[in-house]
Amino acid sequence: MTKLELYYWGYAEGEPGKQIDMHCHDYWQINLGISGKCVFRTEEEKFEAGKNDLVIFPPEVLHSLYYPEPYLCYSFKFKTDFRLNHRVRKIESSDFMNGISSAIRTIMETTFPANYFG
Repeated sequence: MTKLELYYWGYAEGEPGKQIDMHCHDYWQINLGISGKCVFRTEEEKFEAGKNDLVIFPPEVLHSLYYPEPYLCYSFKFKTDFRLNHRVRKIESSDFMNGISSAIRTIMETTFPANYFG
């Protein structure tokens, strides 16, 4: 049976000019952009994420963040024993991702109790 442990759900945000140095963690992290932009850097690549972009970070992948402008996203951190590809993925904003973002917003605002959010 696949095990999934959710460690965090809520908002993550960054202020303009803020830099977070290279780091990694032992859990998966998914960020879904709500507004603004964030520049992510790994040892292999650099990319920018914004509204309705989905970024998936596997455990143990070094990455840094830079916020050229205010950035807000939904963030989910979890561990799983399910075998997943250990490569950073970015899924660009699209009509499909706009629908996913809207569904997640509805779930986050109506399902998760506010006192446990974040």
